Parts: sequence; structure tokens; C-alpha cells
Amino acid sequence: MATRFKTGSAHRSRLLYNGAIIDAHNHIGMDLEGVTQLPQSLLRKMEQSHVQKCIIFRSTRSSLAKRFRLQNDYIAKVVAAHPEKFIGFARTDPQHPLAVDEVRRAVKQLGLKGLKLHPRSQMFNPSDEQTLPLLEACVGLRVPILFHSGYAYDPIPPMIGQVAQSFPELSIIMGHMGCSEVCTPTASKKPFRSRVATTTFT
Repeated sequence: MATRFKTGSAHRSRLLYNGAIIDAHNHIGMDLEGVTQLPQSLLRKMEQSHVQKCIIFRSTRSSLAKRFRLQNDYIAKVVAAHPEKFIGFARTDPQHPLAVDEVRRAVKQLGLKGLKLHPRSQMFNPSDEQTLPLLEACVGLRVPILFHSGYAYDPIPPMIGQVAQSFPELSIIMGHMGCSEVCTPTASKKPFRSRVATTTFT
């Protein structure tokens, strides 16, 4: 039996996870479009929208290992200040030789709960052989990867489909639900239990 919820009402908070609405995609800092979001402004938006928790990560396109290390340290501090509100994800460059080490540090030492990768801005193919060590590390750490999955020169969903086929144990979040490429065929027609699509900005 369907339950009706009034628009703009706190009743929306009962829709998911027994009262918890979790926003799975939030940049902290300046994004590719030049929009800046800080933790305090996000907290205000959460209160206005009756969102209980948000997954957060830094906006960065840097290929410098030191830069990603500092960004992940920052996210860990933000989460520590608001543990009841934020879930932290790490950032790294999958093409950097220290990528796996940084993700392991971010998860084991900083307590971050996942990894955000942006194939378009970081200019890599998620299913490329160079990315495999990072994917294997996330499987071993039992953390999900949130892939930016739309608006790119080459359709990203088919690449993610190849990743899901090669790593069925890996939990994958498709940010933006593929955007305009949401109907693009993936590498396999088999259902993947570990793949989740978000409707962020769709």
C-alpha cells in the first residue's frame, strides 16, 4: 500500500532507511563548474531538506599525492567534527603510483568509508589495466567506489559495466545515474547486485 507524503514536509524523512535520508554525493570545496560548498552551508541545507546524513569528499583534480593526502586529512577532520552528519570518502588519482597507499591510509588511519573517482576530470578509463590495483584494494578494504558516471567525451557507464563484471564483489555507486548516458548499454546484460545509481543532479 502506497503512503502519501506532503511536499516540503518532514514526513519525507520516513522514506528511506527507517527515517534516515542519506545524500550520497556532496563536494566540499569548489567543483568543476566553479560552485563552492562549505561544511556549514551543507549542514544548513541538510536541516532545511530533512536530510540526516551526507557523503562528502573534496573537489580536486590534482595529480599530486601530497595534495590528495591533505584533502583526505581535511575531510577526516570535517567528519570528526560532525560524525552524526557526515560520511567521508577519499580522493586519489588512480594513475598515481601511490594511489593504493593513500586509499589504504585514508580508510585504515583516517576512517574514511569509501572512494570517489572522476573519470572525466581525471582523464582515465575505470576499466583500464592501470586502475586494477586500486579496484582490488577497495575490494580488500570492503569500501565502495563512487564513480562520476556521466557527461564525458566517452560514455562512462559501459566502462563501469566492465568494472562490475570483473569485480562482482566491489560496491559501485554511479554518481548522477549516468546523466544523459543513463540508457547507454553496459558491458554485460547480467544484473549487478553491487551497483547503485544515484539521481544527483538528474
